[in-house]
Amino acid sequence: SRIYSQLASQLTENLFSGESSIGSFRLDKNLIEYEKTVDTIKLKITDDSGNVTEIEIPLSGFSF
Repeated sequence: SRIYSQLASQLTENLFSGESSIGSFRLDKNLIEYEKTVDTIKLKITDDSGNVTEIEIPLSGFSF
């Protein structure tokens, strides 16, 4: 659960700091690449074996 907490903190900081809409960082042995567009956040996670997982999150469903 510490890894998920660290991932959430890094993603939040990188995605919503307003500095860049595209970037990457390393978490443990995984490369996390992200791209924030007007209506989605795209994540690409590559593990140390080269396996890739891609996730697309629609932003239209989030409102506060």
